[in-house]
Amino acid sequence: KRKTAEEQAKYPGKEFAINRTNYLAHVDGLLFGEDPRQGYVAGNAFYHPGLKFTFPVPQNWQIINSPSKIQMTPQKQDAAILFSLDPSGSRDQVAQNFVKETGGTVVATDEIMVNGFPARRVITDVQSENGPLRVRSYFIDKNNATYVFYGFTAQTSFAQYDPTFDNTMRNFAELSDNSKINVKAPTLRLITVTKAQALRTLLQGERIAGDKLEEMAVLNGLQLDDNLPVGTQVKIVTN
Repeated sequence: KRKTAEEQAKYPGKEFAINRTNYLAHVDGLLFGEDPRQGYVAGNAFYHPGLKFTFPVPQNWQIINSPSKIQMTPQKQDAAILFSLDPSGSRDQVAQNFVKETGGTVVATDEIMVNGFPARRVITDVQSENGPLRVRSYFIDKNNATYVFYGFTAQTSFAQYDPTFDNTMRNFAELSDNSKINVKAPTLRLITVTKAQALRTLLQGERIAGDKLEEMAVLNGLQLDDNLPVGTQVKIVTN
């Protein structure tokens, strides 16, 4: 309400129409928050229902999932794992392109199988503005596409982080668990109050989890103990 008043004050002399019912009709059924079908973390693993793959996420690492790549970093921010899909060619072509583009020096390389998928595994030394880096890379062929992992840190820290890099990369696998594939995106749903009651009572009747009650109250600009008259429309989030 305070923010609304502040915005309206910027336009003196203007009248503002409030049509809550019409507004709510437009938000009913909208996606709320991130869509898990584009990838999500559960426990210590990342799952992508659309492309049907999974891999472990290092414990206590931050993960950022964007449409083009996934980035994982430890709390100290002194290492990172990048994951993406590279459409430019086969695993060997993508690996060669990476070495050429970075000017890296190949320390080791071999061909392996990663849970049934052929892969090229490479370690390179790369110069950066912050000093020499050592990079652990996996280039994995899956369904005519190349999935790429880059794990990098300072050369002096590589021995510390490489087991973590390798554990995430070599455990890339096909996602076949239907309970992880058939996830539903959270959506907004409207409820019309048919019996006067407190917001808390209404939400509990809709089986909203206890730790989500306050969030639903904020979503509606209400307090949990506010009494709702018959006909009030309330927004809730469902899966």
